[in-house]
Amino acid sequence: MSDKEKEKEITPMDQEYYDKAYFETGSKKIVDKNTGKEKVWGYQGTDWSGNYFILQALLKTLKGEVGSLLDMGCGQGSFTDYALRLGLRATGYDFAQWAIDHPHHYAKGHTFQNDATEGIPEEDESVDIIFCSDMVEHIKKTLEPKVIKEFYRVTKKWVFLQFPVANNDLEVFDAEKDGEDHACYAHYMIAGHLNMDLRSWWDELFVMHGFKVRDDLVVDFRANAPREVLANWANIVILEKS
Repeated sequence: MSDKEKEKEITPMDQEYYDKAYFETGSKKIVDKNTGKEKVWGYQGTDWSGNYFILQALLKTLKGEVGSLLDMGCGQGSFTDYALRLGLRATGYDFAQWAIDHPHHYAKGHTFQNDATEGIPEEDESVDIIFCSDMVEHIKKTLEPKVIKEFYRVTKKWVFLQFPVANNDLEVFDAEKDGEDHACYAHYMIAGHLNMDLRSWWDELFVMHGFKVRDDLVVDFRANAPREVLANWANIVILEKS
């Protein structure tokens, strides 16, 4: 098999998918079978400075109860970077080895490769909060419960999540079951979204594994953060360990 043929077989379920093209150049491409047009996915040009304001708002909402933070799905460690600058004990983990090898600034030496579905290499109740942005939708649906259990085990009290959800039944997607005939297949797969479900599905999962969903704190957090910084964050969840 040639290298070109091998490359074509790489999917968002594989480590190799999350490479320089995915994180930096905006050159991941896929053809939308419904339109015949090529779609592109990537983080090129992203301004990560908003993470400073997000962290400040979160600390204000939780009233100083955070001294240590675990950044799950940290990517190149942009959020870990700002957490360290603000004096928090911060560590980041990400599935993508390329991202870990190319960290942001102060995150160097504080971020590590990890597949959360195989467990998080931290002690029980070892961090005040787990911060997890745009990660859980990249996990196979059958493995989601294991990851949420790990979140519950590792955090002392809080979990903050930001991730996209399906807006209706037609947008619900499970990469382990749904194929190219799904209306959103091209859009989800180029982004690596293996599990897209309704917010109600997620809330049931969180509660099932011992968390309380604190929508009231989300309201407070949104009030503390600049509106423009949260422009693309339609779904935010704050969980408290019961």
